[in-house]
Amino acid sequence: MIKMLVLDIDGTIIKKDFTYSKELKDTLLRLQDNGVKVVIATGRMHHGAVPLIKELGLNTPAVSYQGGMVRNWQENDDILYSKRMTAEQAKRVIEYFRSQNVHINAYSCDKLFVEQDDDLIKEYVTNRYVQYNVLDNLETLDLSKLDKLLCIENNPQKMQKVVDDLTAMFKGELFIVKSMHHYCEVTHPEATKGKAIEFLCKYWNIDISETMAIGDNDNDIDMIKTAHIGVAMGNGTPNLKAAADFVTKSVEDDGVVFAVEKFIGVNSKDV
Repeated sequence: MIKMLVLDIDGTIIKKDFTYSKELKDTLLRLQDNGVKVVIATGRMHHGAVPLIKELGLNTPAVSYQGGMVRNWQENDDILYSKRMTAEQAKRVIEYFRSQNVHINAYSCDKLFVEQDDDLIKEYVTNRYVQYNVLDNLETLDLSKLDKLLCIENNPQKMQKVVDDLTAMFKGELFIVKSMHHYCEVTHPEATKGKAIEFLCKYWNIDISETMAIGDNDNDIDMIKTAHIGVAMGNGTPNLKAAADFVTKSVEDDGVVFAVEKFIGVNSKDV
């Protein structure tokens, strides 16, 4: 019996036009009414995830920053789980990003900071419920309080070089992953969605065999491998699909609803 369902946002429940269907919302509410913990796990910052969680009518803590933070948002804003890279690691990542002339996002104390006020950051924040702050130098921040660093680069060959270079530089010291084809995200090695699932299992006394996770991108691989049932969206990456127990329909065809009906037996018509 599934007692916890963990869902990515972009490309999983949110479509290309940044909407979700009534069928999806009704299905998730039905699950929640039946006692299933429905958890949103995203690379987005906490502040950018909570408005969607509220819209969906969910009542669970938010998993943000790729799993680097699990935080309440209802009665209080207590941080239940947090993992951050060191200031020295953050400085090295920022210096490398600068050397490659890529756009850099830095997340500190649930605020987004950039050095470049360009079209890339304007596109990034669109429909994500967040604002950004421009600094001359990101290193003026307290780098020990960074929850995540992200770079944006539209050239796929250059992006792959960035991922490969950072992976070689840090050799497992940091979690480095593409969350979309043009985003490279860098966090603490235990700031993953899979680690967040393990934490919530202990927090709610749920066995891992009672969990299911659904995602669409490489940053969801750890999550679907950790959950008992790992589902890839039909629009998911080849790497994610290869790691999944099941490949569902695409986000445009409500793949989450299809997978829930298949494995949990609940659909929006039951609402």
